[in-house]
Amino acid sequence: MKNITNMCAIALLGVALGACSGDKLYGKELILTEVTSLNDVYREESVGKRLRVEGIVTGVCAKRGCWIEIGGEFKEGEEAPETVFFKVTDGEIVFPMSIMGSKVVAEGVLEELVDSIEELREEGAKHAAEAGEKFDPESITEAEVSWLFSGIGARVDS
Repeated sequence: MKNITNMCAIALLGVALGACSGDKLYGKELILTEVTSLNDVYREESVGKRLRVEGIVTGVCAKRGCWIEIGGEFKEGEEAPETVFFKVTDGEIVFPMSIMGSKVVAEGVLEELVDSIEELREEGAKHAAEAGEKFDPESITEAEVSWLFSGIGARVDS
C-alpha cells in the first residue's frame, strides 16, 4: 500500500511540475530527438525532411499568428546565428504575440519553392501597375528559389 501511495505522489508531482513549467504545445506533438542547427536548416539535403530546431522566438505574425521567427542565442565571439521562418497553416495553429522572447522547440518540413520566370514577370507587372510604374518583363531572366520551413508543431516555454 505504501508503494502505491508513493507512486501516486510521484505521478502527481510530475503532473504538477509539468503544469508549472509553462510549456505549451502548438500543433502536433514533437517526435524527433535530434536537433538541427538553425544554421543548417536551409540546405538542399534537408528538403522534404522533418527537422527539429531549438531557439528563441524573435518574431510573431501580428495579424493571424500564422508564423514565428526562430533565432539562436547570440554568443560573444561566435557568428550570429541564422533565423528560421516557421510558417504554419492559417488557423490551424495560432501563435500569440505573448510568446515573443520565449524559448521554443519546433518541428517542421523544409520545402523548396520555385517561382518561374513567367510567375515573376506576372507579379512584377502587377506590382508596377498598382504603383503606377513601368516594368520591363525582360528584366526577369531566371526563376527564383526560396525555402519554407513548414510547421508541424512547436513547444514554447512561456
